[in-house]
Amino acid sequence: MSVSGFDTPNTNYLDTEVGTTIDGYDDLSIVRGRHTIKIGIGVERHRLNNSSEGIAAGTLTYSTPQNFVNNVLDDYSFVGQLTLGGNRRTYFMPYVQDTFKVSSSLTSISD
Repeated sequence: MSVSGFDTPNTNYLDTEVGTTIDGYDDLSIVRGRHTIKIGIGVERHRLNNSSEGIAAGTLTYSTPQNFVNNVLDDYSFVGQLTLGGNRRTYFMPYVQDTFKVSSSLTSISD
């Protein structure tokens, strides 16, 4: 028989996550004859903070109820509190698109 820890799920072990995204986009269109050229860029800055609000946790394991009564440990483990972790990343997304008209009278038909 194993008696261990007496831990129950509670809000003390939750991880808090706070994120912010800052972004900006810009485009430029140039028409030259039958070509329409679009150039642009997107920039995104992601900030993500994770923190553990939980307390440090330990687990005591007893092999028998009698060992529990006599406080004779079979195993012990300890998990410390997580520290604040911050992730930062910047994404650059440039693009160039060329749209070419085969003929000015050619159009698309949609339903």
